[in-house]
Formats: sequence, structure tokens, C-alpha cells
Amino acid sequence: MPEITSESKKLTVRKGPARIPENPRAVFSDSLVVSHFFNAMSLLFPRGEEFFIDSVRKFADRTPAELKDEVKAFIGQEAMHGKVHRSWNNNTQEKGYDVRTVAELMEKVLGNFDRLDFIHPALGLSMTAALEHVTATQSAWFLRHPEFVGRLEESARDITLWHSCEEIEHRHVAFDLLKAVDDGYALRIGGHLLGQVLLWGSAFYGMGLILSQEKSASLAEMVADLRRNLPGLAEFTKNNIVQFFEYFRPDFHPEDDDSRPLARAYLAEKKIA
Repeated sequence: MPEITSESKKLTVRKGPARIPENPRAVFSDSLVVSHFFNAMSLLFPRGEEFFIDSVRKFADRTPAELKDEVKAFIGQEAMHGKVHRSWNNNTQEKGYDVRTVAELMEKVLGNFDRLDFIHPALGLSMTAALEHVTATQSAWFLRHPEFVGRLEESARDITLWHSCEEIEHRHVAFDLLKAVDDGYALRIGGHLLGQVLLWGSAFYGMGLILSQEKSASLAEMVADLRRNLPGLAEFTKNNIVQFFEYFRPDFHPEDDDSRPLARAYLAEKKIA
């Protein structure tokens, strides 16, 4: 693991970008399908971020002293992510796509999650740690592939990369809290598997819901669109698969992949404090 200092792990709660994508069909240049993939992923964030916040707050009385400030900043960053993506989602709704059922699905699944406490009280925290690994490794991929991210509409790109940098900043928080609460391997992997099912099930449900309401392209045109963009999507998928299996390593830690310099460089370039 690269040497990580307390200064390099410092978390900053920032105000998110003010502008959001105006046209849901043009979030990603020359691709309606990839545009709606990003729209669908955005749908998951508001309720998902609330779930992450609740999962760490649940163990406030068991949070080690050295993690307390980081947990507080983690909560602040996640709350801001939810706020920005809620604005994005509201615009998608206002532009004629009925996406309310995704929010309802997320609420049904995550709003009643404490009912699974009989399995393990920290299962939600385990899911949070695992999904923070997913978002952080996707974030690092975005920062390493400007040719892909550069096709995002400017405001969508600003949101995606700001969000990505903060995911990299706080990727260790839930994981380290989980280790302090219960360092069991079975709990960590159980949360990982359950989190992956809920994440991708919800994401593809949301994407399918939006595409089913799309009036500007036929099914044949959407398939052709997907084929055109398959190389970039295949690389993105490959990264997700590799990182999925990385999490199974008994000695895994989120800081094993040092993408922090990428995040710091982007924030410095954009003069984001």
C-alpha cells in the first residue's frame, strides 16, 4: 500500500457545481444510450448517499477517535453529492421522462434495510464500504480516460469529475470504520455481493425505464448507438470486473490503488478548493 499521510487523506466539504445538464439526450456526445446511462446512474445517488450517511452514523458511538473528523467530512461530501444529483434528476423529470419509480424503488429497498439487522447490524456499513470502492475505482478510471470523459457535456463533465475526486478522497472512510466495527471477511464480502446486485440491478432498471420512454430513436438506432460506443464501454466494464475481484483479497484496502494524485491534480487545475 502506498504511504498515506493524514494530510493526503484530508477531506474537504465543497460546494458542488451549480450547472446541470439541460438536455438529457445530449449528456454524452453522439450517444443517446450512453447519455441515458449517466442519467440513470444519477438517479441512484440521492437516496444512495442518504443510505451511506445513515450507515456510518449508525456506529457513531463505535467510531475511533482518529476517524471522527473524516466521518463528519464524509457525511458532508455525500450530502452535497445527493443535492447536486437531485437537481440533475429533477431536470430529467421536467424534460419529460417519468423517473419517479426509480426513487420509489430505492426507497423501498434502502428505506427498510434495517430489517436485515438480524443478519448482521453492520451489513449496511459493509455495503457502503464496498460501494465506495466501486465508485472510487470508477472515478479513477474517469480521471485516467479523458478521451471518454471529454465526450460528456460540460456541466455533466464538471459534476462527474468533481464527484469523482471526492469519492477518491473519502474512499477509505467506510472501509476503515467497518474494520473497527467488525473486521470479519464474511461480512465484508457479503456486503460486497449484495451491494453489487442492488447497484447494477437499480442502474439497469433506471436505464431501461428511461430508454423505454425515448421517442427520438428506434430500437435499431439504439442498438447501432451501443455498437458504436462499445469500445469505451467495454474498457469501463473491464475496469469494474477487475475491481470487483480485487475486493475479495483478504488483505485488500481502498488505498492500494493510489489515484489520489489524479484527484489533487484535477482539483488544482480547476482551482476547486
